[in-house]
Amino acid sequence: SIIPEPSEPPVSVSPTPKPLSDITYPVGELGNCASQQACKAYCDIASNYSKCAAFAQKNNLSVLVPAVYTAMQNGESPGQCKDEASCRNYCEDIDHIEECVGFVEKFNLASGDELREIRQMVSVKKSGVAFPGNCKTKASCEAYCENSANAGECIEFALKTGLMPKEDAEAASKILPYIKSGGKFPGGCTRKESCDAYCAVESHVNECADFAVGAGFATKE
Repeated sequence: SIIPEPSEPPVSVSPTPKPLSDITYPVGELGNCASQQACKAYCDIASNYSKCAAFAQKNNLSVLVPAVYTAMQNGESPGQCKDEASCRNYCEDIDHIEECVGFVEKFNLASGDELREIRQMVSVKKSGVAFPGNCKTKASCEAYCENSANAGECIEFALKTGLMPKEDAEAASKILPYIKSGGKFPGGCTRKESCDAYCAVESHVNECADFAVGAGFATKE
């Protein structure tokens, strides 16, 4: 998900703000923040948005309303979504990712690693490369690629788009011709972790050895 998950929907705040200096510190509802600066810092954290919005409504304190909530209320969010559920639903669709990444960047809604992944997906979308099985969401793409019958298509997609980590790409490049020629992963595994676990079982040694030979990782000798 690229939209934070507040526990409550956005709230409206009275247009006549109350100065932070009128608030008694520490503020228990806001993580016991002990100063105006500390409270603002607390409310800049996405997981605290709903608490700050509720506190702001209760105390007529619009200065603490996170900007992302204001944007939602003003129709400036992706697809003009108004709450976490509708924003999540809209932004999980690959077709909307370019619009959503702009919103994420503007309000700093993702960590560095998450943002890099989102930007990478934007690049893939712009390149015109078809997603495996024409999947539209992260969940549907993962479900499609969990099916070992689709392994070749998914590996090829990951290699072509650079989505696969460099340390795995060399091995995948060896495996791909074997899979496309009709070879199968041991036990129908589809991830390195599940394949390692499957091949750690003694009774699967021969099957895994055959795979290693077929994929070019080992010789029969």
